[in-house]
Amino acid sequence: MAQVVSYACGMVNSFAWNRAVTFQAGAFRWGEVARFAAVNGVSLAASAVSIGLLSREGWSLVAAKAVVTLGTWSLNFVGSKWWVWRHARGQSSDSVRSV
Repeated sequence: MAQVVSYACGMVNSFAWNRAVTFQAGAFRWGEVARFAAVNGVSLAASAVSIGLLSREGWSLVAAKAVVTLGTWSLNFVGSKWWVWRHARGQSSDSVRSV
């Protein structure tokens, strides 16, 4: 339960900062909230399951959390960049194709 509560608090903070600073998303769109929640919901589920599995395999909770956090951070960033804020400045499909 602590994982869910802490993840939800981090999710609200992450939405605000990523939207404003990382992706400079411009005008607010409700679809961003839904897509962001979906990406983070998948990450939360993966996080909870992975920590449980690693704990059962004998990993310490700290080590499991560290490894899983790195993976979910990566998943969240990719999901945010390519799906949640794909319309944001510098995120258009034209700029992606030119890379």
